[in-house]
Amino acid sequence: MSHFQFEYKINILAPLKVSIFNNQQATRSKSGWLRFFFQSLFFVV
Repeated sequence: MSHFQFEYKINILAPLKVSIFNNQQATRSKSGWLRFFFQSLFFVV
């Protein structure tokens, strides 16, 4: 994965992370987001 692709993924995922962590169901969403994040990492690698 090139540096550009990494930056692109961060820019795409950052607003999603913020919206999820600001959600009223933050505790449940956090584990779901972490699981999604690691799955996406493994998918790219």
